[in-house]
Amino acid sequence: MTSETKRRLRIAFHLRRGDRPDACPVWLYLNALRDLSEALPWINEDNTKILIVGQVDQRDAEFNCMLRLSSAGFLINQRDASAALMHDLDHISLSDVLILGGGGSFPPFAATLQHQGIILHALTKYSALDGIPHAYALDDHGYNFSDFVGEIAGLDTTADGSAFRERLRLAMEDYTSWFKQDKPCEGRKKRNGFDPRKCRPPDFSRDDAKIPCTPMALKPTSSPSQASVETNFQLPTKPTSNVTVSELGLHPLDKRYVACTHACQHACLEKPILGKRKCKGGCCKPWGSFTAFETLAHDHVAFFPLRCAGNINHDFHQNFWPLYWWTSVYAQSNSAILVQREADRNPNCPSSHWTDDLFWKVSREKKWKVYNLSKEKEYCITGQLHLMSSVACCDYSLKPLALLHEAKPIIWSAVLGHPQPSAPSKTGLIYSRAQSQWRRILEPEKLLPLFREDLQVNILDDMPATLALQAQLFSSVQLVLAPNGGWAPNAIFMTASSCLIELHLYRLDSWVSSFGLQAELGEVLLIVGDYRDPRKKRIYRRGRVGGDDDFLVRGAKDTLFSDIYGKMSRSRLCVEYLAKCHACERGRVMV
Repeated sequence: MTSETKRRLRIAFHLRRGDRPDACPVWLYLNALRDLSEALPWINEDNTKILIVGQVDQRDAEFNCMLRLSSAGFLINQRDASAALMHDLDHISLSDVLILGGGGSFPPFAATLQHQGIILHALTKYSALDGIPHAYALDDHGYNFSDFVGEIAGLDTTADGSAFRERLRLAMEDYTSWFKQDKPCEGRKKRNGFDPRKCRPPDFSRDDAKIPCTPMALKPTSSPSQASVETNFQLPTKPTSNVTVSELGLHPLDKRYVACTHACQHACLEKPILGKRKCKGGCCKPWGSFTAFETLAHDHVAFFPLRCAGNINHDFHQNFWPLYWWTSVYAQSNSAILVQREADRNPNCPSSHWTDDLFWKVSREKKWKVYNLSKEKEYCITGQLHLMSSVACCDYSLKPLALLHEAKPIIWSAVLGHPQPSAPSKTGLIYSRAQSQWRRILEPEKLLPLFREDLQVNILDDMPATLALQAQLFSSVQLVLAPNGGWAPNAIFMTASSCLIELHLYRLDSWVSSFGLQAELGEVLLIVGDYRDPRKKRIYRRGRVGGDDDFLVRGAKDTLFSDIYGKMSRSRLCVEYLAKCHACERGRVMV
């Protein structure tokens, strides 16, 4: 591509085939290409090069639709694997527009090598590209580029792209015909890698009404990015220490992860009834439904039910964080929060709850406009009423990661009174969960020989009762060792040089590593194995991921002591807290 004498717009697709093709179906790429060509109407066959990268069989009927585009070609390497990998990455890194599907870890890894330009991606594993300023998440219906402006030096942006768009429309028709005839999603077993349980038919619709609460349009910055002279897309610049996420603008999120399930214009609130599933989370009613009501004169009002009990891990990821994201999106508008505290309605609520305390502390720190809902009043909103709802499926990620990084010192300041952590003392913590019903570490003192003698390691049987005490605890230690559990959001109070060792039974179930908090810690070690007492029957709970049995330090199928030692000895940061002991590696140190 770089050897061509004529400068062309370089678009690269990466496709995965062989297994999991349903994670990167061709129709997602065609949607992205359609929306890009409408935003940049000068794209045509003469000034554009589309390169399809991947180990695919270009003779497969699935790809016949691409024959409509004369500017599209396949980069199929028959050379040895190392040379093919290098060659593919060279082309990916030089693309102006890189379009990726899901299916594994290779696409986001390859995307980090892109020298300049933009990334359009869908179904990305572990939300790995969130927070990268020039990466934009696609959904089933493509992407709305109505506010996007892109220019490339050396290209004729006055060219006519109507013929290209017509060929693209025909390519979509060809793909739809192939799908109906070949029926890759039908049957009980996989066909050509397509999994009937995950495979979906092509969707070329443009129904924006399906997403009533749109996050934020992609807008160009007022000044060009710091790209080379050759390529000059107008894009948000990368975050710096002097620029806040709010100033950059939040990049659009995957529409499966939104901060509200519905937004109503000029509407009244029908309150949810405690214990009733009808209208759970609140409903919209037409203006004038109530004879007497209080008017909230704001452009945007979020209705936010605030629980007083339950798993704080779920509350933080599924309730508090989407609200925090929502307040950041509408920070520059006349917005407010109408909060319904369960503690005001339920006499069984404790006097203090982690999530309730966090909301009020952060709301004071951020100076949010908050109305405390009264059960004696009805409420109507002059602007939009946003019904906040727990993210019930798909994605619990703390998106975008750049916003999480900005939020951490704010949360620290709100809860601990200072935005920057003081140097933690040379202390560690083993949380045994001895007061819990599930996943207790039996005889946790047998783990103490793992650690350096000058590291004071304390054993904690139960978490402190309040948010403030838990925050103080986690911010004061350098190392935490604990079974996975609902305590996980407290990891946000650990310093950027801290070590977290998280224990898992049978299979991995780490919210810290899967949904974003890991990015704010020094290092996270995940210890996974069968550490159950073999003399006891395994505990099964419906819907539970992983296990709930107690942990044996020694004597189980796998040896917890030696597994921790092995992970620490191979670690980047946690090894600094490891005892210098040859016998430890074989788990033979006795207490």
